[in-house]
Amino acid sequence: MFYSLVRKFQKAFGHPAPDKVTPLTLERTIARGGWTVEEVVEMIQQSSENEAEFDNAMVQLHEKIEAAVVKSKMDSYNQTEKEFVIGQLDALVDQLVFVNGSLVEMGIDPEEFFKIVMDANMAKL
Repeated sequence: MFYSLVRKFQKAFGHPAPDKVTPLTLERTIARGGWTVEEVVEMIQQSSENEAEFDNAMVQLHEKIEAAVVKSKMDSYNQTEKEFVIGQLDALVDQLVFVNGSLVEMGIDPEEFFKIVMDANMAKL
């Protein structure tokens, strides 16, 4: 269900939705990463009781980003389309695990809410 709704959203907003496996370009990866970061920041802001707490949380997030950069620089760089697809898929599935883990920690099954959010997003068209 999620995939088909997101695919419809992608097409409606003029984003790529190829019919075959295609690695993301670095440009698309940065764009999508930016949108993901925006949602992470929103989640942290919505979890903060005030601006000082939010600012402190942002400092902590920046520290975690820097640590992730250091860790990632130890990995090898991809050279082939297959390597890009496998590496990107691994990272994206890990993101899904962490996002769904947050929902589990909240005791929420997202199925019913996913359609509500997607309908609201499509209404922005």
